[in-house]
Amino acid sequence: MLALPLQLARVLITSFIYVLSAFAKRQIAVMIDNLHFAGINIKPISVLSHFAETILDLARSMRLIRRATFQKYFSFENEAVLGKAVNSNNGVILVSGHLGNWEMGVAALALAGYSVNLVAFKQINPYLDGLINHYRVKYGVKVMYSKGAISRCVEVLNKHEIVVMLIDQTGRDDGVMVDFFGRTVPAMWGPANLALKTASPIIPFACVKSKPNEMRYLITFLPEVQCQRTGDKDRDIQLITQFYIKNLEFLIRKYPEQWIWFHRRWKQYIPAENKQNS
Repeated sequence: MLALPLQLARVLITSFIYVLSAFAKRQIAVMIDNLHFAGINIKPISVLSHFAETILDLARSMRLIRRATFQKYFSFENEAVLGKAVNSNNGVILVSGHLGNWEMGVAALALAGYSVNLVAFKQINPYLDGLINHYRVKYGVKVMYSKGAISRCVEVLNKHEIVVMLIDQTGRDDGVMVDFFGRTVPAMWGPANLALKTASPIIPFACVKSKPNEMRYLITFLPEVQCQRTGDKDRDIQLITQFYIKNLEFLIRKYPEQWIWFHRRWKQYIPAENKQNS
């Protein structure tokens, strides 16, 4: 794929996605249901087309992106928010989701000179797991698997480094219940717990496609999440988690074609009528 002309590669991978969509009827149905529920008026094929672009750009980036050239492909928005947090010398917790091109975004942060540690789920397929980690390590990203990662996260945060966590999926069965697109769902509370343990700031961010059909991305940072401590740890974790989940929802609504709507994010939720009666 890397040796093919760009336009031919784009046509081939987009065609593959179209063919795949004809067979992945379950995922398409999940996507349609999710989009309808969230009130997002886009066509499912636009999500698949973006996903195809993501795969293509990942493949191309291995050949094209280096420390000396990465600024050609990435621009930063509100980077001062991250700079201020880094200068606080408490480490930084960056939270994002499977939005835009998350893998390239984390790599770009490492290329920009930040000390980046990514908390990642271990892939079931060992070949795929090795392939993804090769990409990450190539650009200076340090990887820690999510199982048992808390102590390691505390260690690197105490060294004033950055921890990146993707928090958009369902996660553990004991997730904190928060509002996400109008439904109460379990959400990952690891970043909130870490912030309370270490006093590290939490900053939501995303790496989104800025020019269609070009390998150009915008890495945007939102304001620091407010982490108030009331003395009630469970309540504090719930409030902090709700805050950054709502920030993620804002980013998804802003760039709806670039999120993985085919994930069954709302397989567990509390219906609105039950919330009113509780």
